[in-house]
Amino acid sequence: MTATVARLGTRLAALLGVISLGACSVLPRPDPPTVYALPQPQAPASTVTTVPEPEWSLQIATPLAPAAVNRSAITVLPRPDLVNNYRGARWSDPAPILFRDALVRRLQLSHPGAVITSDDSDVPTRYKLVGRLDAFQSEYRNGQPQIVIHYQAQLLGGDAQSAVAVRRFDISLAPGSTAVGDVVAGFGQAVQQLDGQVQAWLNAVIPASPPSASAASPTP
Repeated sequence: MTATVARLGTRLAALLGVISLGACSVLPRPDPPTVYALPQPQAPASTVTTVPEPEWSLQIATPLAPAAVNRSAITVLPRPDLVNNYRGARWSDPAPILFRDALVRRLQLSHPGAVITSDDSDVPTRYKLVGRLDAFQSEYRNGQPQIVIHYQAQLLGGDAQSAVAVRRFDISLAPGSTAVGDVVAGFGQAVQQLDGQVQAWLNAVIPASPPSASAASPTP
């Protein structure tokens, strides 16, 4: 009797295994996500300036960011207390890296005579731009999305890399529609607006910043 029960149990286990394999084989495979990158910045010829390299030697650091921002998912807030993401879509890199690289490209285009690097490079620079990317998301307001970017910037300079200037940048922009492609295009427009504001700020504060301690020392 015991042997018969054991044989039945073995056959049942085998049957269940076959059923499980069959079920797995017919489950639909999820489609790979669509990967989006920010559009390449285009600097108008009228804004291109040649800046002496000693003044414009600048490293752009990857900004710090909260967990909801520091990821490749395209973040959306359907309501203020709910953080979600667009299904089937993601950024080509985590948002802070996308943001940093877009700013580096913008400044390199508009200041071809300067040294502009990211913190991926070990080239020494006179100035360093650090900061926090507090928001990089789509927020629904009255049923419509708004692209929201908040960036707190701090310019460090001199031999001691002390604070030279601090400023907060806030952008809010309505995309063309709720479609993911239009939302991504809205992110591109918002980043270009913010990068333009950062560039104008740097143009103002870097030439006016005090020289390094060694440069300021009187000649004996």
